[in-house]
Amino acid sequence: GLAGLVFFGATLAAGLPMFTPEMGAAVAGIGATAGVVTQVFARASKYSLFDPAKEMVYIEMDADEKKQGKAAVDLVGSQIGKSGASWITQAFLLGCGSIAAAMPFTGLIFACVIITWIQATWSLHRQMQQTEQTRLAAAAAASNSGGSSSSSNGDNSGPEGG
Repeated sequence: GLAGLVFFGATLAAGLPMFTPEMGAAVAGIGATAGVVTQVFARASKYSLFDPAKEMVYIEMDADEKKQGKAAVDLVGSQIGKSGASWITQAFLLGCGSIAAAMPFTGLIFACVIITWIQATWSLHRQMQQTEQTRLAAAAAASNSGGSSSSSNGDNSGPEGG
């Protein structure tokens, strides 16, 4: 947010006529540095937070489900998501005439996507809890039935009973 603001502000300010070419170059350098910082933090958060969280979804799945799930998420999430966002942005720009006029509509779409994402995350959380409770109940039932099957069944044909 702040680094992006500095980047765009410095880039626009560098072209103002009140700056000498040297001053404009210095301001553009500040803008470029802010852009680099933004990209570094964006990539760091993606690889350290988003990707591991995305992989956690596949923990409870078997190998075939993981393969199908990853293919669907990579196709839908990456390709269709990026293409859809660019189409929506272009439609708003063409319909509104400028970035400033399109910004409220873009912000509204962004807020809707964030709300939907949070709801989907909570739904997945509830599903994972139910799956874990079912798995734990099945494991407890199996250990209880496994313990009773090892008890004596009254057959004395073993080495001690014979």
